[in-house]
Amino acid sequence: MLVELPLSLRRALDARRTGTSGAELALATRALSDRYRAGLPAGSSFIESQADVSAYAAYRLPATYAAAVATLSALREVWPDWQPRSLLDLGAGLGSGLWAVATLWPGIERMTALDAEARMIATGRELSAAAAHPALRAAEWRQANLAQAELDGSFDLTLLAYLLGELEPDAAQQLISRAWSATTGALVVIEPGTPEGFHRIERIRDEVVAFGGYELAPCPYDPSHRVPADDWTHFSVRLPRSRTHRLAKEAALNYEDEKFSYVVLAREPPKRTYTRILRHPQVRKGHIYLQLCTPEGIQTIVVSKREGERYSRARKAEWGDIFEWNE
Repeated sequence: MLVELPLSLRRALDARRTGTSGAELALATRALSDRYRAGLPAGSSFIESQADVSAYAAYRLPATYAAAVATLSALREVWPDWQPRSLLDLGAGLGSGLWAVATLWPGIERMTALDAEARMIATGRELSAAAAHPALRAAEWRQANLAQAELDGSFDLTLLAYLLGELEPDAAQQLISRAWSATTGALVVIEPGTPEGFHRIERIRDEVVAFGGYELAPCPYDPSHRVPADDWTHFSVRLPRSRTHRLAKEAALNYEDEKFSYVVLAREPPKRTYTRILRHPQVRKGHIYLQLCTPEGIQTIVVSKREGERYSRARKAEWGDIFEWNE
């Protein structure tokens, strides 16, 4: 999947960069990236200045938007008749989740964004003001300590993206409990596509299923179908790099692949069973190998060229797609 930023968001980001040189942006990006890789004590902020906000906008916002679109597209695919009217975005950052929801569900009416960092909120509000979508322009932005915040009201869709790794495990667990209580439709959690990110996703899934929730994606949940302890499930989305993005990352390639893990949990069980491709399809002479999560567990199937239409579908299939192999 290739995901591009909305035109109005690209223009707003370009307008914000006026007066900042490429060298300054690259320097701030390197410093912010180093802090992310080194990690910080739970509860600490990676954002220390307005330069950090500009660096985040240039090099991370496009990737977080792409991951949100890919994840929410999976939700829409397995629950096509559902239309959320309200959104709660916890750890909203600069609002990439709000933009993704507005893109996929134009009927959204109410958006609430919570974040701990005042500078991110101010910039997120400024960017959303440039949107054409009325709910995005009118989004409510609130500063809150998410480890302790009480979540008032109820929301059709609740989103937590790239947040839980910044919290202590107990605080993350308590936040998930509060988020689930505030959710009437679907709770969506996105984490980095690393073993640590995936294992946080696993714990969240198990907790919410214990509360009475159902996993809709990436795979309908069955407690007997667990990923081996030395493995993890993640996916990838490709995004084009703008000139600003390339300057920030000092990169030559005009695209980037964002790796992420996710789970979609809902109040209602899945409407149908399905299988999803968990790894890049392996193409061999006359055969394609697909690793799938299926109702019987994780399986690797081989599709032969002799199988005609199914082989043709397998050739077009991509990592993360639903693939009905037993038709």
